[in-house]
Amino acid sequence: MPAVTETLLYAGVGITAGWLTRIHGSLAGASQEISPAPGGRHRDNAFLGAQGAGEIPSPNQIVAGLVHRFRTPVSSIEGAVSLLEDRRLPEEKRVEFLRIIQKESHQLDRALSDILDYTQPRKGKWRMVDLSQLVDQVIERSGLKEHDPYFLIRKDIAPDMPRPNCDPEQVGNMLLNLVMNSIQAPPGGGQVVVAARPDADNVVITVKDHGCGIAPDIIARVFDPFFTTRENGLGLGLTVARQIAVAHCGNIMVIGSSEKGTCVSVRLPLNPPNPHEQRPHIGS
Repeated sequence: MPAVTETLLYAGVGITAGWLTRIHGSLAGASQEISPAPGGRHRDNAFLGAQGAGEIPSPNQIVAGLVHRFRTPVSSIEGAVSLLEDRRLPEEKRVEFLRIIQKESHQLDRALSDILDYTQPRKGKWRMVDLSQLVDQVIERSGLKEHDPYFLIRKDIAPDMPRPNCDPEQVGNMLLNLVMNSIQAPPGGGQVVVAARPDADNVVITVKDHGCGIAPDIIARVFDPFFTTRENGLGLGLTVARQIAVAHCGNIMVIGSSEKGTCVSVRLPLNPPNPHEQRPHIGS
C-alpha cells in the first residue's frame, strides 16, 4: 500500500478505534438488538459472520471492518492525487479526478458520521423545517447530480406540505443514508424518488429505488447494527436512520420490495411530544 494511502487509512481508523474501544461497553448494551434471526440463523455480514448468535463484534473486529470499509475510498483518493501530479493532464481529466476525490471523501465522511451517530447520539436543534428544501440539500450532499450521469433522482413533495418540528441535521442525515442505499441498489443506474406527503398529524417520507429488491429473509434484518450484504458496507446506515426516526417519536420500515425495487417509509409526527428530551440511543 502506498505511503500516503497507508497514513490516511490507519490515522483515521486509529482515531476511530480509540473511542470505539472506550465505548465498547456501550455497544454491548445493544446486544439484545443483535439477536439471531428467526429459526436460529446467524448473521452473515462481515462483522458478525464469525460471531456467535447474539454477540457483538469485538474492538479488533470493528477495527478490521473499518480498515476494510475505508480502504477503497482512500485508495481511490490516493490514485487520483497521484494522477493530478502530472502537469500534462488535460483539464477535463483534472476535473474528473477532483470529483473522484470529492466523492470518495464524502464516502469516508458518511462512514465516520454513521459511527459517531450510532455510538454518541447528539441532542439536536429542533425547529420547523421545510422538507422540500431539506430534500434539495440531501440530493446535493449525495453528489448524484454531478458524479453519476446514469442515475436520476426525483423529488416529489406535496405542494401543501406542512413543516414538521424536527432536527434538520439529523433528519437530513437519515434521508441521506436512505438515498445512498437506494443509489447503491440498482446495478448500472436507475431512478430514485424521494417523496413526502402529509398524513393527519404526521408526515410520511418515502425513498424508492428501482433496484433488484430485498429478499424477504433480509428485510427483517436491514435495521440491525452492523448487518450488511455489501462487501464494503459498514452496516450502520439504516441503524442510524432508525435511531433518528425513533428520536423524533416516529418509525421507519421497508413497506415493499420486489424485483422492481424497494421503498422505505419514514413516518414523523408534525409536533412530537417533548422533542428536546428525545434523542436516539444505542439499541433503540
